[in-house]
Amino acid sequence: MVRLLLFCLLLSLTPLGVFPQTDAAIKQRFKSKNYTVTWGNRPSYPADSELVIGYGSGHGGSLGWLRFRPIEGGVEVLSIELDPGWHPSKSKWSPDVVPVAVKRGPMAKQAYASLLHDLAIVKSGRLKAIQRNSVSMSSANFWVASRLVFRDRTLLNWNWAGYAGSFDEIEYAKPNAAVDLARAKIAKLPLKEHSLSVEERRWASAKFIEDWNELSAREFYWWVAERLIMLSGQTGDFTVLPKLREIMSGPLTGSPSDRRVYYAINAITRITGKDVRPKPVEEMDLESTRRRVLDTLSEMEK
Repeated sequence: MVRLLLFCLLLSLTPLGVFPQTDAAIKQRFKSKNYTVTWGNRPSYPADSELVIGYGSGHGGSLGWLRFRPIEGGVEVLSIELDPGWHPSKSKWSPDVVPVAVKRGPMAKQAYASLLHDLAIVKSGRLKAIQRNSVSMSSANFWVASRLVFRDRTLLNWNWAGYAGSFDEIEYAKPNAAVDLARAKIAKLPLKEHSLSVEERRWASAKFIEDWNELSAREFYWWVAERLIMLSGQTGDFTVLPKLREIMSGPLTGSPSDRRVYYAINAITRITGKDVRPKPVEEMDLESTRRRVLDTLSEMEK
């Protein structure tokens, strides 16, 4: 009876959304016909580790980052999400529509500790593929990524993009679980619309360059790479211009390389505030337009 009263008291003192999922509930996520799982020792992640989550839907048009940054008194959560939707068009290039929603808000240390605990459970799973006579595939493509860093030491780094299916499930099970757990934790947080600070734009620029260098050449990440360029134009600062200039100067060989040049031209225009593009933008000639943009950048560097 005393134990029951103590448990009820703990529940009453615990803020909503802070009480962690049970280990069993997290492990239940890994019930699959495509792999087996054994559970090893759970790592212990420092409370002041910084977590960054990436996610997106290929057909859905979205791409987002979540940054969990421990600060004095709690954790600061920054949400950046690109969601242009679909705009029917008969133009040469896709409409230059780049709506980005930026929100920020506090997260209690206990809630963040709970999230780190959940990620540690996911990390402790050892997955082994099951040989099957059939393979299932889906047209749903998505991107899920999680990186946890403590004092420049990477504690976990999961990154996967592709099509949902039985063959690849063993590869995306952990990053997908991590993204779901993180997004569930912030679902009820009081995040408010926010204008990016100088520090946050510098971070977003570094994040773009890091992701681009790591992901842009991977086969199933082409749409992730394109949306990263779009996102950089709305969230980056001048430190991202050398990388965008490099992308814009790439060979014109047809899709998707030409689309990357188009998106890079638009991103540079947004960051510099110098618009030398012809109108309508969606009908631009890439070669002549990028020459004008390069000339503009050279003038700004003088």
